[in-house]
Amino acid sequence: MEVYRGRKFSVKVVEKEIPGRGKARLEVVEYPESVVIIPVLDDGRLVMLKQYRGAVEEWLYELPAGTVEPGEEPEACAARELREETGYEPGRLELLASYYVSPGYSTELQHLYMARDLVQKGQQLDEDEAIEVVTVGLEEALDMLWRGAIRDLKTVAGLLIYHARVFGRRL
Repeated sequence: MEVYRGRKFSVKVVEKEIPGRGKARLEVVEYPESVVIIPVLDDGRLVMLKQYRGAVEEWLYELPAGTVEPGEEPEACAARELREETGYEPGRLELLASYYVSPGYSTELQHLYMARDLVQKGQQLDEDEAIEVVTVGLEEALDMLWRGAIRDLKTVAGLLIYHARVFGRRL
């Protein structure tokens, strides 16, 4: 039974069979797939955002990200969101990982892409976005993470997966 329908997601109360346990009543947030992008400049620096988030009333350091539109492929969404939020057009996109954001209550599947061969074309922000583009080296980004300056989980996961990829899966 749907209990809420918003612009981006809905909330349902459903009864599901739990293996070996019988039926259980669950509250499920149905959210579309999403993307996170790690834009890498030719000199190795990463393009990140300092974005105001009204829900927590804070400016947060984040990787560019967005929601896949109906009928849109995740890779096309990654290119679109990167262009809109940072102004960079990717020459290449590589899928690094796909994972559920919070499978205890949400259906959201997130795809992490690395973007390379970037060309600056100019930002195209939505009216509800307040974003500053910043560039940092990977070590600086990791230092920001360890100091608690990066508190956005998609960015934490993205940076750690990228670090593992760059350094041969070692952390």
